Amino acid sequence: MTNDNTDINIVEEPAKTEEIKETVKTENPKKYIFVKGEKILLAIAFVIAVLCDRLLFNIAFKQTNNIFYFTAIFEICFIIIFCIFNYEKIIKKPLLWVSAAMIISLCVWNIIFDYMSAYGGLTFVVIPAALMMFTQVTAENHYLNLKNTGGMVLSWFAGWIIKPFSAIVRCVEVISGTLFPKNNATGSVIKKLAAALIITIPLAAVLIFLLSGADKVFGYYVNKIFSSFNINDFILHGFLIAAGFLCFYSFFWNGRYGKSKTSNTAAALTTVKKEYKLDNLILYVVLGTTLILYILFCFIQFAYLFASAGLPDGISPSDYAREGFAQIVVISGINLIIFGCALKFGKINKQNEKTEKDIVLKVMLYILIAVTGIMLVSGFKRLGLYINAFGMTFLRLISAWFMIYLSLVLILCVARIIKEKLPLIACCAILLLFSYNILGYINPDAFIVKYNLAGNDMNEWVSENSDYILYELSDDALNVLFDRGLDKDKFNGYYSIKDRIDRDYYKLSLSSMNLKSKLK
Repeated sequence: MTNDNTDINIVEEPAKTEEIKETVKTENPKKYIFVKGEKILLAIAFVIAVLCDRLLFNIAFKQTNNIFYFTAIFEICFIIIFCIFNYEKIIKKPLLWVSAAMIISLCVWNIIFDYMSAYGGLTFVVIPAALMMFTQVTAENHYLNLKNTGGMVLSWFAGWIIKPFSAIVRCVEVISGTLFPKNNATGSVIKKLAAALIITIPLAAVLIFLLSGADKVFGYYVNKIFSSFNINDFILHGFLIAAGFLCFYSFFWNGRYGKSKTSNTAAALTTVKKEYKLDNLILYVVLGTTLILYILFCFIQFAYLFASAGLPDGISPSDYAREGFAQIVVISGINLIIFGCALKFGKINKQNEKTEKDIVLKVMLYILIAVTGIMLVSGFKRLGLYINAFGMTFLRLISAWFMIYLSLVLILCVARIIKEKLPLIACCAILLLFSYNILGYINPDAFIVKYNLAGNDMNEWVSENSDYILYELSDDALNVLFDRGLDKDKFNGYYSIKDRIDRDYYKLSLSSMNLKSKLK
């Protein structure tokens, strides 16, 4: 070891990422090059890793039914930290702020309503998917070209399987360069103490464990001192925090410093890619044949469904309503795909000075949208008949919501024909997230019970559906029954519900807490 002081020069040099770089020069020809913010990211990744362990893994290992509740809290913390760290990219992009607000709104739903309901289970999957898309659109600058649907999808998958791992080596380099300077480079006392603790704590833990097994007296005093300390839990959660720290650092690093597939330069934005186009004659034949079939189908709908003409023998109204609904929804989805393909590969707009707008193709697309709208109305009518006959359920409610959503998508399709630059897929995604929020905040389970109680005697309905109430209703729905004065003396399952609520005492949503107060 030499006691010679090593000179440290901080050199600022430009970078493609437009971040300030600190170059630490030593006698060793190798250099540590840190991008501004990388060291701060170490603390951010550690905080997120600890939150993930405490709010997700710790709750999951305890096998409580609050995993959805604490997951929502973690997701709120994650998106807030992400937005702060990527403040420069987000601040002037209203679309990103709106998307973040809607994702947070879904998380808040889990805190207000019963997250153990069917909608809560679906939302448990929707939030991570939407959150990942938000982070990747922000990181890859996809908001500069919202028509790049394929790039956004690839980025979404990369966010799950590549980005949490591809910059782990960089994380180790930053830690090494921060805590262990080369060639006796001087550093702060805090850094030296941190480096010492990183080495000392795991070493001491291993030695104490081995020495406790080597001598019973030593082990006795160790157990007495650490009687409330679970070494297995310490090792497990320490490993999870360490792994989470590396993955979150890699994820955030890729989002801010990784190579973006979308350039910020004006040249990249004005570059026109050569696209493959079909001859419109092909589209005329395909769309023409399809529209003829659809027009015949719509004629049947007007005759038998809308005009209430008598059905053929052997077909009951309930069968007619039930059997065609799913197919109509699928056909509507196929029609939207056909519409998208026609826009993508058809020569609908003026390509150059020698071509004109194709009015015929536009008219055919308008007709396609119109017949699709008629099909959706037909599907909604069928669903209404089925609900009137057999009552409302969550599956029927979400089916009705999805058809309303598809109807709004048709309006966007009309707008896309009129305005070529409208990013249709991005608008549909935002509309989907917005409408899904609305579905949640009408309180689906409470809405279903209110709908089924309309026009019925409550106590009679409760006695006829006692098993459904006991085993399927969420706390949101039970609140409706008790708000409407459910007579516990006439309902045999009252004490069974009370026992269930007592077992679920630690459910923390506002809806569950409200129900507990009513059952006291």
